[in-house]
Amino acid sequence: GGAEGNAIVTVVYNLLGILIFRGTYHYNAPLHAKLRVSSTRPLLWIIALANQALHRNAPYPTLNLPYLGGGAGTDCYYYEMAAYHTCAVTSGGNMLSGHPGMSVVPDSIVPLDHLLNIEAAEAASKLTRKKANSVVLKLLEKYESQLKNPPKGLTYQDCYDLVTGKLINSGYVKHVDEIREELKNLGLPIVKSG
Repeated sequence: GGAEGNAIVTVVYNLLGILIFRGTYHYNAPLHAKLRVSSTRPLLWIIALANQALHRNAPYPTLNLPYLGGGAGTDCYYYEMAAYHTCAVTSGGNMLSGHPGMSVVPDSIVPLDHLLNIEAAEAASKLTRKKANSVVLKLLEKYESQLKNPPKGLTYQDCYDLVTGKLINSGYVKHVDEIREELKNLGLPIVKSG
């Protein structure tokens, strides 16, 4: 039971993948049963602890996929995403781009958000776990209270032209740039891609 029991089950589940299923990688996505997100304080601890235990002792890639409460383009989503990737990457895990809106909102996968996922994970790779902890604690303060009723956010159609696939929402682009700066100011050394 609790976070401690879940951390043990997560490690055992990975070992099962190695020993029984002969997997070449493992997909790791513990989820809060009521909130349906991966970004609660206890789950971040579980992700960090399980990844540390696994990657100190087994050369087995673990892909960590967060289910996040905040909708695409929301501050809540960005803070959750940065906290999750910071925990996973600094603990030896690999990242997969986070699903917004608890992965139930149609058309909520917005490409620029997922580029920011990559940038955040890369930035996290430059941190020690001690520094990462202080960044994650600051991020939790910004989103934790919103998880019971997370903001809805944007859809692909709100941001991109459906015919050309071009980014058309300049306000959204500006907001993503502002979030990059905010994450940098919180201690995540994020660098804008290309």
